[in-house]
Amino acid sequence: MEIMKVTPYRLGILLDIHGVLLLNKTAQPFAVEFIKYLNNTPHIDYRLVTNMAWKSRKDHYYDLKENSMEVDIEKIFTPATVANYILKKINV
Repeated sequence: MEIMKVTPYRLGILLDIHGVLLLNKTAQPFAVEFIKYLNNTPHIDYRLVTNMAWKSRKDHYYDLKENSMEVDIEKIFTPATVANYILKKINV
């Protein structure tokens, strides 16, 4: 009989970039500290999402970086990155 492996508790959070973390390309008052907190809390995994299809993942990354928010670019999901993932998944 196989015994289930016990894993530590993990929490996942999705955060909208524009309107929540940034407003008119300026960080909201809590945003910088909150991203630092998430980056230093190993049991919380997060992703940043946006519906701004006209900006690239890299553009969003630099918007955040300009406001002292250090994030891994792989944690940013735009409509294009999601569409690319789905198309690859279904072999299109």
